[in-house]
Amino acid sequence: MKLSDYFFELDESYRADLDDLRFDSDGRDVLQARLKDKRSQLKALLPLIGLDPVLVAPVFHGAFEFPAGGHQTVADLLGQYPGEFAPWQEVAAAVTVAAWAQPLVNTVLADAHGEDFLATVVALEFALSRRLGPRGEQADDEGDERDGHEDGDDRDDSDEGEQLSEDYLEQQGFDRRSSE
Repeated sequence: MKLSDYFFELDESYRADLDDLRFDSDGRDVLQARLKDKRSQLKALLPLIGLDPVLVAPVFHGAFEFPAGGHQTVADLLGQYPGEFAPWQEVAAAVTVAAWAQPLVNTVLADAHGEDFLATVVALEFALSRRLGPRGEQADDEGDERDGHEDGDDRDDSDEGEQLSEDYLEQQGFDRRSSE
C-alpha cells in the first residue's frame, strides 16, 4: 500500500491508540467496553474530527467490512489527503457498514468534516485489516510506502491542531499527552 504523508502519520498513531485502549492496568482485554464507551461519547468528540481524527476514529473500529470489489477504491484513499477523497457515497459503496455503526455514520455526516473523517477512518481500518490476519499476525502485502510529498507539503498546521485537541481534552478533565 502506498501511503500519503497524512496516512503515514495517522496509521501508526491509530494502531497505538487501539493498543492503549485494549488492556487495563491489570492486563485484562477491555477493548470492547472502551469502544462502547467512546461510541456513547461521539457527539462530545465530534469537534475533534477535523483536528485530531485518531482520537475519534476508534468509535468506528470494526464498523467496516471490505468486499473484494471495493479494495481499490479504499486503497486509493491511502494515497490521498482530506479534500481529495472521493465523496462518501462512493466510499460507502466500496465497504459494508455494520448495522450498529450506521446511526454513528449519520451523526458524523451531519458535521462539515464528516465525509473526510469517515474516509479517513475507512482507510485506517482497511490498512489495519491488511496488516493483521485473522489471528493478529502480520499479513503479507507489498509493505508500506510513503508518497513523494516533502515534509510540509499539503499539510494543515498540525502543531496548532495538536494544541487545540490537547486543550479540548484538558477541558474535559483528561491529562495532556504532551508537555508544553
